[in-house]
Amino acid sequence: MFENALKYNIRKKQRTVIIFFILLIILISLNICIYLNMYLNKIDKMIYEVSNLSFSIKSINNEEMFLKDNLFKDINNVSKNYIYEALGSLENGKVYKGEGSVNIENLNPEYQNVLKLHGVNTTKYLNEFLANVYEITEGRNILENDRFKILIHEKLKEENKYKIGDKIKLKHIKPFSLEESLKNNKDENKEFEFEIIGFFKGIGEEKYTGLSSDLSENNAYVDYFSLNEFAGNKGNEKLNKISFISKSKENLDDAHKKINDLIDHKKIEIENNSDAFSEAGENISNIKSILNLMNGIIFIGGLMALSLILNLWIRDRIYEIGIMISIGRSKLDIFMQFILELLIVSIPCFVIAYILNGILNKKILFKLLNLNEMSALKNFNISNFKLSIYAYLCLLGIIIISVGISLSSIILTKPKDILKKLS
Repeated sequence: MFENALKYNIRKKQRTVIIFFILLIILISLNICIYLNMYLNKIDKMIYEVSNLSFSIKSINNEEMFLKDNLFKDINNVSKNYIYEALGSLENGKVYKGEGSVNIENLNPEYQNVLKLHGVNTTKYLNEFLANVYEITEGRNILENDRFKILIHEKLKEENKYKIGDKIKLKHIKPFSLEESLKNNKDENKEFEFEIIGFFKGIGEEKYTGLSSDLSENNAYVDYFSLNEFAGNKGNEKLNKISFISKSKENLDDAHKKINDLIDHKKIEIENNSDAFSEAGENISNIKSILNLMNGIIFIGGLMALSLILNLWIRDRIYEIGIMISIGRSKLDIFMQFILELLIVSIPCFVIAYILNGILNKKILFKLLNLNEMSALKNFNISNFKLSIYAYLCLLGIIIISVGISLSSIILTKPKDILKKLS
């Protein structure tokens, strides 16, 4: 049977080539859609896990809190990420000048070259980095034991030709107000040096007040205690927010309950991470719905195209089928003969699609989702062989159903009736 199928494919070269390209197009299309679905399922799972990884507390009026007043120091079953914000005047470089910035005339010089500094125990568990709003492109995250380290945006790096290990000189300035910013006050604040340990990319939420620090490119991340010393709060550290983190859902829920009982709800509110990730999750769900629809269209479209061509060709082979029946071949044998012919053609299709998977899938994915290739590959590794097998199994399903549809008129006809037609 296999030998007959192989001989037929060799003899009918033109038909074999047409079937080859049809199967190859179907297989590549299935590969792309299945790959995107698998990737998005992993991202969806990551978003779910991350959104339930932590929660935060902050003042309802956005007032600063004091670390010494921390009521939560005895909650030890979760990690705490202290978050504090301050403004710093860049003394040995230029801030990024981008589109959309608001200019104020007669602005005090100290407010004209400003970075917004975020002091944190670690950037690893910040929503902006967990949700891929910001991505580390070089270097590393801020860690709890760091002192006077800084993580800056790629655009600021390009503006000043910074590299890892360079020192940035900053002076603390008062929180911005229009009245203060127009005064020509002499700045006597001490100058501090921060060592660059990494660069990140991305655009976060922006509010325009007239300062260069409004732009995401002029935001930077430093270690929490160094920022408080920089702002003159050493020994009396301040907070804007506390984030509670745990990989154990049980521990996190327990901490949430305890904190809920401790806080004054008129002054402090609990902020759940799920809200920050809801939009990202919704976008992923929408893309998955579109991909599922595309999968259905490819499967049905491939099935119809293959069935139509096979049906036309089987009509030309009715005499051959009649001879096979006359020599005692069963309908199952005839069915398997046609299946084998297509399977022989599908094997080189599988090899070519397997080779193309690693190129096409990643390029389409990163273009579609606007992802950083290196970080995406590092976090989500999908087996090319496993993916190709899934797609090939779908193709086998299309082949079997198509042959069944094309041969249905013959399978349902009695052998003697087929032979009568031939005579």
